[in-house]
Amino acid sequence: EEEFADLFADRKNKEYAFVRDCYIESDMELLLPNWYIESQSERMSLYRELDNIQNQDALSDFAKRLEDRFGKLPDEAISLFTMVKLRWLAQRYGVERLSMKRGKISAFLINNEKSGFYESQEFGQLLSYCMKNYRQCSLSEKDGKRLITINNITDIEQAYNTFVAISETETEHYGKEKQ
Repeated sequence: EEEFADLFADRKNKEYAFVRDCYIESDMELLLPNWYIESQSERMSLYRELDNIQNQDALSDFAKRLEDRFGKLPDEAISLFTMVKLRWLAQRYGVERLSMKRGKISAFLINNEKSGFYESQEFGQLLSYCMKNYRQCSLSEKDGKRLITINNITDIEQAYNTFVAISETETEHYGKEKQ
């Protein structure tokens, strides 16, 4: 992106994922329950399909197909779909790993400190959100990895809404103004 900046000029003001994937671990129930889809092989196939979904339209189509085939979606499945949307947002905000346990989110940011992420609007939004919500958020470094911790997150919907709030945060201007 640096060497061929002209080729990437159209990406400057568009949503852009700085990481290829975001690994999520959680102590919340985010699954397709056994009683909803009894066949283990079918559930695994659906999980693989869900993992490859890349946008809201495809996710809505997937949910509709499940509902048509198996009946009303259980709360656990709805939470699983919210987790997929959270994963997309987390990728946009440079999160390589997201841990949601014991009422808090730990978001491990992209490991490459030379990444364009650290000069992006998205990083500015993260910093601004943390500063405006300093009682709930902290930014630290653990084992050489940058980490944002957000406390008082009790469910997946609240975690998702937190990242939506980050995306709506106005950025502060840091450093020298460009001339």
